[in-house]
Amino acid sequence: MLNTIYRLFKKKYFLFILLIVMLFAVMGEGYHFLILSNMKSMTVSLNYPGAEQGLNPDGSRFNISEMSDDEILNEAKKGLKIENTDNEKIKSRIFITTKFSQKAMENVVSDIRGGMRGSYVPTTYYIYYSQKNKFAVNETYEFLQALATGYEKYFTRKHAENNSILRFSSEDYDFSSYDYSEIYTVLYNRADEMLNLVIDHRNENRSFRSEDNLNFDTVRDELSNFKNVKLEKFHSYVIQNSISKDRPGVMNKLEYLKDKSAVDYEKLSDKSEIEKKALNMYDPKITAIAFVPSVDNTNSYYMSRTKTGIDDLAKNSYESGMDAAKISKKLDGYLNRYSKLSKASDTPLSEKEYTDAYLNRILKDFEELSQKICNLDDEYLKYKTENYFTYKIGEKQSVIGFAAIVKFSVIGFIFAFLIVLYMEFAHSFIYRKTKSAKKAIAVMTKLKSEGE
Repeated sequence: MLNTIYRLFKKKYFLFILLIVMLFAVMGEGYHFLILSNMKSMTVSLNYPGAEQGLNPDGSRFNISEMSDDEILNEAKKGLKIENTDNEKIKSRIFITTKFSQKAMENVVSDIRGGMRGSYVPTTYYIYYSQKNKFAVNETYEFLQALATGYEKYFTRKHAENNSILRFSSEDYDFSSYDYSEIYTVLYNRADEMLNLVIDHRNENRSFRSEDNLNFDTVRDELSNFKNVKLEKFHSYVIQNSISKDRPGVMNKLEYLKDKSAVDYEKLSDKSEIEKKALNMYDPKITAIAFVPSVDNTNSYYMSRTKTGIDDLAKNSYESGMDAAKISKKLDGYLNRYSKLSKASDTPLSEKEYTDAYLNRILKDFEELSQKICNLDDEYLKYKTENYFTYKIGEKQSVIGFAAIVKFSVIGFIFAFLIVLYMEFAHSFIYRKTKSAKKAIAVMTKLKSEGE
C-alpha cells in the first residue's frame, strides 16, 4: 500500500491533483461571487389577529404584491446604483413565494375529503432578489433591507391603526370665516373624537406607560377637562356676552338653522307617532303565528313573522324619537342664541380682540395637549404593532466565499484522485483487455474469411 502511494507521488500525480484542486477552487469562488452573493432571500412574517384569514390589521384583504409597489421601490432603490433603473425591470428580478408545511397540506386535504372547502392562507412569505449586473458593486443585501424597511412603513401607514385624529393644529383650519360659537363646535367635536380614541386605547391596555411615565388615564382626564371645562367656559363667555364677529350674518345662519331644524323635528316626530299607531293596530293574539310578505336588504321578497315586523316598528319608533329629541335640543340652542343676538348690539372691536386672545390661548392649550397625547399614543402603537410585520434577511456575504472554495476544492480533489486511480490502475487493465479482445476479433474474422 505504501509502495503504491509512493509510486503515485513519484510519478508526479501530485502536481496534477494540485492543479485540479486550484481550478475547482476558482470555480467555487466564481459560483460564490456570481451566483450566491448576488442572490439573496428575505423571510417576511405576519403576526397579528386576522393574518391567518388573509386580512390586514384594518380588515382589508392582504396582498403581498404590494411590496413591489412603485412607491416602495422608489424608496428602496434611492441612493443605490440601480436608482435610475426602471421599476418594471427591478420587479422582474424579484420573486415572491411561500411554502406549505406538511401539516398544513394534510389539513387542506382532510377538509376537501370531508366535503369542506379546503384552503390555506400563508402568514410567511419568501422574497428573492437577484442583482442583474453580477460584476457591479453588490447591493443585493442593501436593496432587500431598504425594500423591507420601506414596505414596513407603507404597511403600517396604510393598513395598521391610524391615530391621525389625535393630531390637532390650528394651522390646519381657517377660522377666519367662522364665528366664535362655530369655532367652539369644531373644537368640541374634535376633542370628543380624540377622547373616544384615547378611551379605546386605555381599555385595550390600562397598564401601558410611556417613557416619561405617562398613561392613558392621565391624558383622558386632561382631555376631558379641556373639553368639558375650558371649552365650555369659552362658549359660555361668548353666549352670555352675545359676542360675534358678524352679528347680522350669524343671525341669518341661525334663522336658516332654526327653520331647517324645525322641519326635521316635525318629520321625525310624525314618523315616530305613525310607527307607534301602527304598533297599536296589531292584534297580540296573531303576532306569534301570522306571516307577512317582507323585503330584505337585497330587495328580495320573503315571508316574515308578524312578531319580527312589530319588533322593527318598535325599534324604528324609538330611534326616530331619539333623533327628534337631539334635534329639539339643537333647536333650543339656536333659538336661545338668536334671541340673545337679536337683543344685543354689534360686538365692539376691543371685545373682539379680547375674545381672539382668549381663543388663541384655547388653541395653544389644545395643540400642546394634542402633542402630549400623540407622543403617548405613538409609543403605544409602536409597542402594539412591533411584531405585526417582521422580516429576516440572510447574512451579508464577503467577496471571498471560503465555504464555497473549500467545498469545490474537496470535490476537485476527489475528481482528480479518481482520474489518477484510473490512469494508474484501471487504464492498463482496460488497455490489456481491449487489446486481447481486438486480437480475438481479428482471429475470428480471419477464420471466417478462410472458410468462405
